[in-house]
Amino acid sequence: MRAFGFDFCTMLRREKTPQGVGQSVPIGGLNSALRAGHFVQERRAPARRQSDRGGRDWITSERGSSALAGGAARRDPGGVRTPRCTQLLLLLAAPNALVAVCPHIGFAHWSLDLLASFAVQAALLLLALAVAFTAARKWAHAAAAMIACSAAAAAFLPAWIAPSDSPHGVENRAKIRVAALNLLKNNAQGLEDALEVLRAASPDVVWFAEYTPAWQEVLRAGLPEMPFRIERPDVSSFGAALYSRYPFRTAAMVSGGDHWIPFGRAVVETPHGPVGVLGVHAPPPQLNALGVAERDLSLATVAARLTDLPRRRIVLGDFNATPWNHAFRAMRRDAGLSLGSTRWWLPTWPDPQPALLRIPIDHVLVSGDLRVIEARLGATIQSDHRPLLATIQVGE
Repeated sequence: MRAFGFDFCTMLRREKTPQGVGQSVPIGGLNSALRAGHFVQERRAPARRQSDRGGRDWITSERGSSALAGGAARRDPGGVRTPRCTQLLLLLAAPNALVAVCPHIGFAHWSLDLLASFAVQAALLLLALAVAFTAARKWAHAAAAMIACSAAAAAFLPAWIAPSDSPHGVENRAKIRVAALNLLKNNAQGLEDALEVLRAASPDVVWFAEYTPAWQEVLRAGLPEMPFRIERPDVSSFGAALYSRYPFRTAAMVSGGDHWIPFGRAVVETPHGPVGVLGVHAPPPQLNALGVAERDLSLATVAARLTDLPRRRIVLGDFNATPWNHAFRAMRRDAGLSLGSTRWWLPTWPDPQPALLRIPIDHVLVSGDLRVIEARLGATIQSDHRPLLATIQVGE
């Protein structure tokens, strides 16, 4: 080949594959490649001689190596930039984006209102997905995830970051301690646990839901310091009772939308003046249109049950609705109730799931010059609800 003044070692020779991808060929097989016409002269990339483990020389080019490396990177299923990974993230984002807007459109259909209960979980997942999309340099997807996250956060963040309406120096002001417990009708293991929670919290008023004759026997004997009671024990899920440390001026069980849904209504003569109390146990939505309608009707009766109570009012219990469900917001607006315990993340159901898998459906709400200055969850009582404990400030 030198006779022609042509050094073929300075050019890239490639065998053509059926796919048209060039491959390096050994020097020994170069003549056959030339006779077959299977070579390509690479003018822009200099050739480079390499040796394999067998000692044979190969001719490669920088452009060919980088092209093959780039193709391998694009086919790497483990990289975050692959279409498969992006599709997986989109599959996770789509249902959570739907949940994110449900607090704002829940009035349109009962199923959307139920999905609205998981707005906090959707916001956290969408925030994580936005970070993942950003790491993958999918800017449009990241922006869409953040917009959906903001829609979900708009349902609960305003209440959480609202400035406290309690004045300074509250330690010297009168207070009322209350508790709301859903006991679980067939809960035989949590009898002593419930008594321990109540003895430690020392509440002035307690509302019990799912109050059965068995629970009546245990609580009456275990809470002698609360002798004032209205009770409707029942073996179903709708037994109820209201216990008080202070005497009642008036007290009665009233209908909570239907005859089988009891609300406990009383005027409690506290040392700080009369306070109206309404204990609530709305029916569960049951994952169907009828169940949601029954719950919504029960919540809609709250405002009417408060009309003849003193200006200072406490509404507490199991509402079977989160603060961002449509019927709950309408109830709070119509009854003139404050944010109360909904100013904090207090997921009560279903226990014993982790907090991020639970939702807040038990609440303490107030009106007049009452303020909820502290709210927290009590220890588990082997029920599917965690106890809700609150401290209420009396007077401005």
